[in-house]
Amino acid sequence: EIDGDITVKVWTKANFQDTYTQTGHIDVNSLGFAPFTENGRYHKLEFNVNNWTRATGFNFRKEDSGGY
Repeated sequence: EIDGDITVKVWTKANFQDTYTQTGHIDVNSLGFAPFTENGRYHKLEFNVNNWTRATGFNFRKEDSGGY
């Protein structure tokens, strides 16, 4: 739980030798999620937090793409 204004940026790449591509800033919604649909084997996340007084961590939830 974080009580500030939060955005998340996501970098992805398919292979280790590839160059990362990035999303724009993704806003955290009212449920506390920053939903994104980026595909790749490797991911990096950047959290931008403003106006906060406490933070207790984050959870990362993934789903396989095309897994119907």
